[in-house]
Amino acid sequence: MRTAGLPEFSKLYQRNDDEPMRAGTYQVNITDNFPTKAYKGSKSI
Repeated sequence: MRTAGLPEFSKLYQRNDDEPMRAGTYQVNITDNFPTKAYKGSKSI
């Protein structure tokens, strides 16, 4: 992954603009694999 050209950015991977999601409960699993402390960065959702 390259450094972003702007101070804030969003990765739009698997964005869904075509089909509405069905009503229900969804679970999102997030794995923290990219270190940010080395360059004093942060992560957020």
